[in-house]
Amino acid sequence: MIYLIDDKELRQQQDYHWTKFRFEKYKEFIIPIYTLEALDSKKEQIFQKGNVILYHDSFLDNTNMQTESTYRRNELIKFAKNGNFQPTYLVFFSGGIKAKELSNNIAYLSVADMYNNLEIFVKYSQYKINLEYLLFGENPQIESELSDLLDSALLKSSREAVVTVENNNNLYVKTSNKNISNPLSTCAQEVLFNKVDDSYLSEKISDWLNKQQYDNIFIPLCFGPTLSDFNGLRLACLIRCTKSKNQLSRILIYGFVGFEYLIQNEYFNILKTKNIVLIPFSKKSIGEFAQQSINPLTNDELVSEIGKLQLKVPSDYYDDHAIANEWGIYQMARNANIPLKDIEGFDLEKFNSLYFKWLITKNDLHTPISEDQIIKQREYKVELPKPKIVGRINLDRI
Repeated sequence: MIYLIDDKELRQQQDYHWTKFRFEKYKEFIIPIYTLEALDSKKEQIFQKGNVILYHDSFLDNTNMQTESTYRRNELIKFAKNGNFQPTYLVFFSGGIKAKELSNNIAYLSVADMYNNLEIFVKYSQYKINLEYLLFGENPQIESELSDLLDSALLKSSREAVVTVENNNNLYVKTSNKNISNPLSTCAQEVLFNKVDDSYLSEKISDWLNKQQYDNIFIPLCFGPTLSDFNGLRLACLIRCTKSKNQLSRILIYGFVGFEYLIQNEYFNILKTKNIVLIPFSKKSIGEFAQQSINPLTNDELVSEIGKLQLKVPSDYYDDHAIANEWGIYQMARNANIPLKDIEGFDLEKFNSLYFKWLITKNDLHTPISEDQIIKQREYKVELPKPKIVGRINLDRI
């Protein structure tokens, strides 16, 4: 039996079309659970070998039941790790999970991937449990397929000579393993490791892309624990939406697959924008693009170009109102010329997410407010009067 533990029933229905009618269709195979009470009432049935447990990673986090929820979560992990001969399959899903991971009988994936692939998984699980259907949908062999294509591309590139370029103003970003070694005779180099969350990538962009200005930035299409996430597309989006010396530099994404693999990716449209190009996985291709003349992207073009990218509200937000509230705080603080760090209780980390960076960029809010506006703010600023003594009460008479 599959047990789906997620308190966001409205999101199930509105965002992913898992209605009560749809659950009823598969009631012999999947049981949804929305509350801690329901989870406790079915504890005996859930803790059975061979079950599949799908657990929203922040189940009831926004309630006073968070401690109890965490306890149940840890219980499930302990139970799943002890199932050597007849495993219990445990899957954690969350809007904050950016990379799919599968280790034996425990998996991690995003909310969108989980719900989008759930029906396929349920259908195949009637015959045999295979978590790869939940992670990758109709093509559970996609990772091994991509791994073979990568190995083939690496073998070909290893036979190529290093390309000598006159222009040494290039940055080559490579993965920590299975990378093209030194494609250019002269260039700056940086290394990406397996972390792929927005905060980590934003930190690297801030560190790497403020040292000097580059004409070309070469980034890998695939990095991180899962090749089929095609994280290079998201990294390109983050570079374009992050204020740095290289926000407008040309970005060349070197990959070993074509558009047919990428067209369903959420960030595919970044390839429709000016000066972001998918290029072949080879030293020859990197060398040719490194020496091309460039029609630069301008600040005036950036807003319209980044508007071609259409991002959905992150699934770790309950609804659009939660986004609107934080977006409103950002705009009010900017218009009032108040640093966000000075706002008590506001989580600055949220603005490292691609979604907020995209909103800021497409609304042209990277540019500070004008000096004229600052002067006007000072003119209209109202100074509250200090306390005044308007009379005294003689306490001796009371």
